[in-house]
Amino acid sequence: MNKQKFLKNVGTELEISRYPENTIKTYTQCLNKFLIYCNKHPRRISQKDVKRFILEELKECTSKTIRVYMASIKISFSFLGYKDPTKKIRGPRRRTTFPIILSQKEIKRFFEKIKNKRDRLIVGLLYGCGLRVSEVTNLKTFDLDFENRSGYVRNGKGNKDRVLIIPKNLFKELKELVEIQKKNNEEFVFTSYNGKLNTRTIQKMIKFISEKSEIGKKINPHTFRHSFATHLIDNDENLLDVQTLMGHKDIQSTINYIHLSTKRLGKVRSPFDCLEIFI
Repeated sequence: MNKQKFLKNVGTELEISRYPENTIKTYTQCLNKFLIYCNKHPRRISQKDVKRFILEELKECTSKTIRVYMASIKISFSFLGYKDPTKKIRGPRRRTTFPIILSQKEIKRFFEKIKNKRDRLIVGLLYGCGLRVSEVTNLKTFDLDFENRSGYVRNGKGNKDRVLIIPKNLFKELKELVEIQKKNNEEFVFTSYNGKLNTRTIQKMIKFISEKSEIGKKINPHTFRHSFATHLIDNDENLLDVQTLMGHKDIQSTINYIHLSTKRLGKVRSPFDCLEIFI
């Protein structure tokens, strides 16, 4: 089996298994680079090839990137019935890193720089509902229930559906947009001249507004999702409710945001403050 046929078969298997479009693209790109490096039939690829590839081609990459490469190789070979060349290879240790969080003051400052109504609605959904950028672009007009001020995120991460609550600050403008889209027989809430809005368009918009706002933090669409969860915990919302709105399978993923809640941790009294010691 040549490289192109192997990649095509892997792509087909990933599609059948309902992997997200972005994941399929990432996995096939990683796999393509790996196969070019090995330059041999997939059945002849061994653990040694994987180890050499990591040491020689991925030495400048982050631990997260290396794990993505290993996952793409493992899943692809397993899908096609080949021996997994990553078996018994210990991946790089995970680093504990905290994502960038915007304060509510910074969120407001960011919004003040957005002049386009559509862009304000997009950022409003990213922050107000904790949506991923792909979930915003995939949002359909019939996914929203304005009567109950709610909606559904379809096929989110892990192909799971979840509930979203429409913020009051977005309700009126979002409803007007959806009504216009329905009249125009548009399936998606956000569209461009050639169909569904592209995630890259949103990423570019966020980067542009970020530079204008001069907040001084590296902001991307996912920053608003992290901020959404952190601010819910700041407001003492129930952890199970936060888990539901975020679509986390494991409550531990939600609990991790407690570490980011400086407002919550700021209420903790240091034992040093219990002593009558003055510096």
